[in-house]
Amino acid sequence: MTKADLMHMHMPPFARIQWADPAYEAVWGPRINRISQAFHRLELLSVAAGLRRVATAHFRPEDLPRGVGELARMGLSYLPLRQVGAYTGFAHYHPPVEPGKPWTYYGVVGRPAALSAFAEATDRGDHNALGELLGYPACCRAFFSEVWTAGFIDPVWHAAQNALLEGAEAVEEAPRLLHLKGHYPEVLPVLRYIGVRLVPHIPHSLRCEASRRMAQDWMALAREEGLGEEVDWAYEMLGWAMEWSVLHGIAEVRTPYFKIATNSIASKEKWTVRLEGNVPEDAPRGLSYPYRVPRKTLTNHPAFIEVENWAR
Repeated sequence: MTKADLMHMHMPPFARIQWADPAYEAVWGPRINRISQAFHRLELLSVAAGLRRVATAHFRPEDLPRGVGELARMGLSYLPLRQVGAYTGFAHYHPPVEPGKPWTYYGVVGRPAALSAFAEATDRGDHNALGELLGYPACCRAFFSEVWTAGFIDPVWHAAQNALLEGAEAVEEAPRLLHLKGHYPEVLPVLRYIGVRLVPHIPHSLRCEASRRMAQDWMALAREEGLGEEVDWAYEMLGWAMEWSVLHGIAEVRTPYFKIATNSIASKEKWTVRLEGNVPEDAPRGLSYPYRVPRKTLTNHPAFIEVENWAR
């Protein structure tokens, strides 16, 4: 995927989940909410524990006094940097403040020296320094600088390509299609749209070793802080078979239980990354990836029998 493959447009922030069955939502919906809340908490705990120097955070004006007080009890401070437009769903950028509409403070959490360094790097537009303060690995900081400035705000395809170069196995390759196995579930960014992730950045590769070590450190911290159930659920979800695709500014992620639609890269054609993984036994069956193909033979025609045998 190159800049020539992009359209000159931006989709507004949104993220929607469509469940295959209400029964799955009843189980996994509350778990996703708890995972998202736990990761938000973990971003702050990682700073308090010294795993990184700063974290970014948003506060509504009415929540700022309470939020600053909670951070103070953790030994941390908050420096508001600017006002940004409030949004629902998922955003790759900060929407501008619109008159009469809700807004939030965007700022940085940490200790005074780190806050000052982050503010100065923000003023300079120094993405490498910002990423270093946020604890992102050097390989991923360099990747961000390369792809983001080229207009790839959601570079899952590029991270999948890098994984292929770094040891992931191609189950299938075709124009605008990569089907991989051997990636690391801990580093996957394809469920971050709904708050399910184990690292706070987009890794340069779906086999990034540095990001994997970071995820393992964060998971250990989460268990120490009583968030072990949430990170175990997150790891289970990230280990599912999944398909990520993007077309005309909308990304779609298919999992065994639900699919997500969200704003993404405005590509002229469809690009698809399939990830080998687990398909739970109670997941619905279907005719396309990542669903299990129905095992019941609809007909004795040789073509149908061949497809059924292949699926098994």
